Amino acid sequence: MTLHYSILIVWLTFTQGLIYANPKPISFKLAGKLILIQGEIDGKSVNLILDTGIDDVVLNAKYYSGIKTNKTYYGINGMAETVQCKFAGITIGDIYWKSLYTEILSLHHLEEARGLIIHGLIGCSLLKKHELLIDYESSEIQFIELDNKGKQKWDIGLSNPTTVLPFQVKDATPVITVQVNNQMLRLGLDTGAEINLIGQSKEQLITDNLELQGNRVVGGFSKFVKIQRVYVWKNLQVYGTECSPMLTTLVDLSHLNRSLPGIEIDGILGYEFLNQFKVSINFKKRQISIWSEDLSSHDLAYDKIQVILKQ
Repeated sequence: MTLHYSILIVWLTFTQGLIYANPKPISFKLAGKLILIQGEIDGKSVNLILDTGIDDVVLNAKYYSGIKTNKTYYGINGMAETVQCKFAGITIGDIYWKSLYTEILSLHHLEEARGLIIHGLIGCSLLKKHELLIDYESSEIQFIELDNKGKQKWDIGLSNPTTVLPFQVKDATPVITVQVNNQMLRLGLDTGAEINLIGQSKEQLITDNLELQGNRVVGGFSKFVKIQRVYVWKNLQVYGTECSPMLTTLVDLSHLNRSLPGIEIDGILGYEFLNQFKVSINFKKRQISIWSEDLSSHDLAYDKIQVILKQ
């Protein structure tokens, strides 16, 4: 029997860890709008993309080989690829995972789109004992170790968040529930999505908040890409926290919902949402914390989107 999984990266277990006390923040760069961090795999320096839209670590078949499995990965466009696997030692910052299960797929077209070497994708399985703190403004992430109750083992000096909300999961991806026009939408939080995705079945629900901007190429890890209509989604609020306008496209999510375990989702919030705030994801408590600043400069954010689209 073939098992089906999906990679939710969109451009536009079996672990033993040696954890050092109070790990330091890890600097990152943006590859397009994807979080690119430095690490080591089996002692060699590598470039890794942080992708909360997948579960396991995925290594690039261009640089790694392993044992064939009976699994098949499906991208957001529905394209399939068979999976190999291997165990590897991975170091990120001050944290080392020994004999970590990884899966191997071609990431050639992601590399080509970003114009740099990408050795692999870091999924949520590495973070199940941690709280992931993402700060786009400072270009830093932090893996905060948690106790058995999901409490941080060390005080890292964070102020109280503006908003705290629970999440469910789709496979391993955190999913929050947001009210839009008196209806509830389930939206995954995916650092591997450069543009927000909303299921076509929900178009009528948000159509009054969408402004058509033009066409852009949207693709995933596969060879297959599409020209998609791109909109600016305005006036979204998440538990009272107001969001700036965000680039968004409408896609068919039915295949994704069928192939991945967990609750059915209505869309995905990626960089366009996450970069507006400091955000933490506590995988033990299943809790999202958001630190928001004054987002009254919506005109400035809108002008920035216009520039991006012209480019």
